[in-house]
Amino acid sequence: MRNLFPGHFKHSEETVKEDWNSFEFILDTSILLNIYRYSDSTQKEFLGLLDKIKDRTWLPYRVVEEYLDNRLKVIGEQEGSYDKILSDIESLKQKLHNNRQHPFASKSAMDTIENAFEKLSNEFNTNKETYTKRVNDDDIKNQFLSMYNEKVGVNFPQEQLVAIFSEGESRYEALVPPGYKDAKKSGREGSIESSLNKYGDLIIWKEIIKRSTETENGIIFITDDKKEDWWQIFNGKTLGPRPELIKEFEDITKNRIHIYQADRFLELARTNLGEEVSHKIVDEIREALKNTSSKEDLLYLERNNKNKYDEENEAETVKRINLINRELESLTYKLSQLKSARELAISNRQGIEEVLNKSINEQVFNSDTERDEWIKRANDIKLNLAGDDQMKYQTEEELIMHKISHLKNLKNRLESNILIIRP
Repeated sequence: MRNLFPGHFKHSEETVKEDWNSFEFILDTSILLNIYRYSDSTQKEFLGLLDKIKDRTWLPYRVVEEYLDNRLKVIGEQEGSYDKILSDIESLKQKLHNNRQHPFASKSAMDTIENAFEKLSNEFNTNKETYTKRVNDDDIKNQFLSMYNEKVGVNFPQEQLVAIFSEGESRYEALVPPGYKDAKKSGREGSIESSLNKYGDLIIWKEIIKRSTETENGIIFITDDKKEDWWQIFNGKTLGPRPELIKEFEDITKNRIHIYQADRFLELARTNLGEEVSHKIVDEIREALKNTSSKEDLLYLERNNKNKYDEENEAETVKRINLINRELESLTYKLSQLKSARELAISNRQGIEEVLNKSINEQVFNSDTERDEWIKRANDIKLNLAGDDQMKYQTEEELIMHKISHLKNLKNRLESNILIIRP
């Protein structure tokens, strides 16, 4: 029965302990991003544990891509939380300083409060500065680089991603985990970015399966994604990973997989790896997980805003390209007209030259001097005609051709911008 329905039965403590000492650890994007949300002491302890298992840790390509795309957003959120509390302190100070109405406080009490406020504000500003510095010099990102620089998977080829998108469409329609809760994620329809957002969880899942198959080893996957397309939830309580995921993984890889959220991972690290993990860090991470938005909110709120911004920019860029196309059509037509006029002028000039040459040959001159003067006047007329044609048409043609070249270059740059906006 266990072989047919592996996701519905727990493994023995002995099996779990054995797996923990030989399986490969894989971290989800939410784990990497949530570290920024922890206190300094919890960050240090959690990163210390991850460092101890780094030789048996591997990161999917899509996890790293999502982490790098959203790192600054999470840093900004933490900066914003300090800005808010500092603003709240200042607001409360202003209310307490209003001594003309209730509530009233004695001077000694106010002095005590002022000192407390000042100490709090200084500490909050110091903590905020830590996150501000991380924008350009991120100690956490640098530690990830040190631990996982050679431990990241390779991106799927384009044709394989397209196949995953196609499979994801049918899976999501049938509510097959993981990722179907992301089915309604917004984005530019048909764009690669939109598909990556929508099928990101499925891509990560496919990478995990591929990794286990290649290494012929089991996996311990750690994620703070709380949605029902990863977890079996009953009456609001998370019972464990979705049984369908366990079965799919074992059917394909012939290996086992364990899936945990961060707090449970830390508890089991204490039990199975003999690591010293404080109850305080487990409690803080558990509380943070309750207060943290789902992965959908973590990773895609800003992207949705970016998509809207990009769509507006693309629409404006397309308008400019259409205007340029119309102007190019007008200039191209004008250039062709000028060329026709120049060719006609050249033809007329050649006709006049023929008449002049004929008159020179047929004219009866009284002397050689008279003949030379006539030839000189005819040549002057020819030169004037050639010069007029050359200056009149060549200058205007060059100006138009220069403008056409400028507009084409501008059009190419605008079209390149659309390709950047729409990968």
